[in-house]
Amino acid sequence: MGFGPLDALHLAFAEKAEARWFVTTDDKLLKKAREQRDAMQVEVVTPDQLTVDEENDE
Repeated sequence: MGFGPLDALHLAFAEKAEARWFVTTDDKLLKKAREQRDAMQVEVVTPDQLTVDEENDE
């Protein structure tokens, strides 16, 4: 998918744990995750996006 080895490992753990979100401030990771969104099982977001999403869920 084009992620670096450690990013891929972290994402794999998040997917295995059935996490809803993977929170990061890494711009390169966010860009690659947006490109691969349809193939991923976890949503990659920034901390501020997570806050907005939680407010909308209430």
